[in-house]
Amino acid sequence: MEDWYLPLAAFVAVLAATTSFRRIATSCERAAIDRLDQWVSAASALFWEVDTAKGTFLSVTGDVDNLIGQSAPSLIGSSVFDLMHQRDTK
Repeated sequence: MEDWYLPLAAFVAVLAATTSFRRIATSCERAAIDRLDQWVSAASALFWEVDTAKGTFLSVTGDVDNLIGQSAPSLIGSSVFDLMHQRDTK
């Protein structure tokens, strides 16, 4: 039984490759998130998340100041209906 170590060597090689792949994948994921954040920050658009039960903003990001004249933090917790014309809320 001269080759008893081959399964162990194969296992170690697969483990090293898996660890390396996971490290590369995590790095790529971070880079993709950073690119998305840069794109959202540079876009002349705004993105929001609303609590549908209450009608309030949970998060707002993008070019909020230039598009609606308010800061993103000032919108958090406020009603989406505050930004609509009164006729549009009926």
